[in-house]
Parts: sequence; structure tokens; C-alpha cells
Amino acid sequence: MSAPASIASDLVLEQSVFSASPEQLVDMVMDHVLLHLTLAASSVGKPWEDAQSHVHKAQRGLMVLQSSLSMPGQRGQTNASRVLSSDLQQLYGFMIRSLIQADRDKDLTCIAGIIKVMGNLVSGWKQGVMRQDY
Repeated sequence: MSAPASIASDLVLEQSVFSASPEQLVDMVMDHVLLHLTLAASSVGKPWEDAQSHVHKAQRGLMVLQSSLSMPGQRGQTNASRVLSSDLQQLYGFMIRSLIQADRDKDLTCIAGIIKVMGNLVSGWKQGVMRQDY
């Protein structure tokens, strides 16, 4: 991509982020995580540094998702949302720890399982939340 095209692309992305609803931002981060997990998985057989960059980007995205969850005891939170938030907190934590271990061991075998879990989360998010007009 040429420099002007890259700058234009960055500006479009920046505008999309600034004008997005919280739900759309979560959707963008989920897509980002799934993309980088897929790119990491496709790096099998290539130098580790190719996969490592994507593993790190997926980890950061999962940390953003984890930090966006409601905290226990937050005012106005229903019991169901507390349980869901806690479950997602644990699931994101598991995926982050798995990616840390994959990076440490330079082993991408766990990535397929994480892609499957993340794919199910993305699918559920898009079917349940993103079908609404935000």
C-alpha cells in the first residue's frame, strides 16, 4: 500500500473508531483478535517472529476485551450480567494464558482451539448484540 493510501486507510479506521458505539468497538476488537489468531495459525512452518507478532496482537486484543467487562458489584448490574461477566473474564484469562504459554514455548498447537472458542464468541456477539441497530 502506498503512503497516501495507508494514511487514508488509517484516517478511515480512526474515524470509524471515534464514531463507533461501545458495542461496535467490542465487535471491532473481537474481529481483530480472531484475525490475528488466524494469521498466527497460518504462520506454522515460518520463522517464529512471523507468528509471534500476531500472537501478541491477539493477546492485547483479549486484554482489551477483558478490561471492558463490568466489574463485580458494579451498580445496576443484574445477577445474569454478573455471571456472564465473570465467565467471560475467566475465558479471556484462559485464552491469554494459553497464548502466553504458546509464545514462551514457540508452539502454536493451542491456537486452533482458541480460534474455535473466539469464533463462537464472535458469532454469538454478532447474532445476539450486533443484530440490534447501534
